[in-house]
Amino acid sequence: MRIRIIGSCGSGKSTAARQLAAMYGTDYYETDNLVWDRSEEGLRYPIEVRDRMPRDIVLVSHQSECGRGRHLDQ
Repeated sequence: MRIRIIGSCGSGKSTAARQLAAMYGTDYYETDNLVWDRSEEGLRYPIEVRDRMPRDIVLVSHQSECGRGRHLDQ
């Protein structure tokens, strides 16, 4: 199961994602964290890092889902 939450800034997407992840016992990813380096205010990741992170998340989530023995959609 994959759930995508779409909404404007400050609309509660992250809160809803955390609650759903807790309810279903799964991971969640905030897309802001794919752009912003949280080590310093206003600091963006370089474009190479931003391009790589979504692929890394997909790889990890596929491994973790397979590890739990769940079927993945292709």
